[in-house]
Amino acid sequence: MIATQQGLLPVKPSSRPPPRPPRSIARVPVPPLVPKSPGTPSKTISDHVTPRALLDNICLADEGFMQWSALRYIAPSMPDTYDCIGKHDTLIHEIYYADLRTKCVSILTRDVLDCLAGEPIAIPNPDIPEDLSLPFKIAPSPGKGLGLFATRFLEAGQLVVAEPPLIIVPLVLPMTSPGLSKAHTFRTLFARLEDPHRRLLLSLSNCKPASLCSREEGIIRTNGLSIELHATEGYTVAHNGVFLITSRANHSCSPNAAYIWDADAFTLTLSALRPIPVDEEITIAYTSLTAPLASRLFTLRAAYHFACACESCVRPRTDRALLQSDQNRIELDRWWARRTTFERWLKDRSMPYLALIIAHVRALEMLEQEGLHDGRARHCDMVARCFGALGETNKFVEWAARAAKEWTVVARRYSGAVQEEIALEKVGMCKKWVREPDSFEFWATRL
Repeated sequence: MIATQQGLLPVKPSSRPPPRPPRSIARVPVPPLVPKSPGTPSKTISDHVTPRALLDNICLADEGFMQWSALRYIAPSMPDTYDCIGKHDTLIHEIYYADLRTKCVSILTRDVLDCLAGEPIAIPNPDIPEDLSLPFKIAPSPGKGLGLFATRFLEAGQLVVAEPPLIIVPLVLPMTSPGLSKAHTFRTLFARLEDPHRRLLLSLSNCKPASLCSREEGIIRTNGLSIELHATEGYTVAHNGVFLITSRANHSCSPNAAYIWDADAFTLTLSALRPIPVDEEITIAYTSLTAPLASRLFTLRAAYHFACACESCVRPRTDRALLQSDQNRIELDRWWARRTTFERWLKDRSMPYLALIIAHVRALEMLEQEGLHDGRARHCDMVARCFGALGETNKFVEWAARAAKEWTVVARRYSGAVQEEIALEKVGMCKKWVREPDSFEFWATRL
């Protein structure tokens, strides 16, 4: 109650939320081998702990990303990530696979660990004929150290390797125990690996200077591939995974292969995006392929400390050709967000009847010019639909057959995943259109 000249007035309830209780720091419970000088451990995040101090100890990313991730991920998630209950506490955990000889050493939070399948985890064996050797070999790559090379002709969509991770760390690493360095945490990860796997992973490239991080952390930051793991409450959490074979693949801005991570199968599959001849290097992308040249070069230099020398970056081109390449990739990056849908084109008779066809054919031309492959099946499918709605039998059959071929590549890449079923349905539908053009539900509806 508040006293006034008129008497006592009730106090309005405050709209401000009550102050949050102090939050506990999640810590990695591993015994120190080489402890730092002892200090007074703090169990709460106090005002004197600056964001810079947190970033120095909890982020795996490079300097620019560290600042961005602090604002985007760390600060908003602190009430949930650093809680008093401890369900998000970080644990070093060993995940055993079905052969009982292979294991993955990981840093996982409790909410991720609770969603893992029961151990040992069964890893599906790739279907490789007994009379054939592995489709790849590890050999020196000029100017790149070691790389993967095809040992036989690989068709588009063909499997190169399917493998589980040997090391998993979160994209944002919570603070370690008092008196422990981050370097010790990463040394502990490698120390718990099986001896043959430890030697092989320690032979991976490390592009990070010793002044920035330890050798073990540098190997993970250089060779880790982005994967997502299921967590409680139905969301996924970004992690870095280090793999025995795929982590050896070098970068190209027009790669001939790509990897797909299946969190349910706990397996990463590397497959060909296009036909790969014998002895050609198998490459993947380390950065966004729809970014312009200057952006790709800057990102690769900042994150991996090398100047890209792939054909897309070093082939002689005029300034006009370079500008056109950048425009192609930027347009492809924004393509599906800006283009008219098939349904709208079908209903809006004021739109030119060839407008959508020309647009998607143009997209396919840009993909071909840039040596990119993702999205080709969707573009071919859309062109076929447009010709079907126009009642153009010959063109409809031609593009439906092409779409069926592209969807077959997608299905092979996603073998065993949910996306495979979707792609196979598309293949069956397109083949039916080739046999029976008038079975298309929108056949000749825009004349």
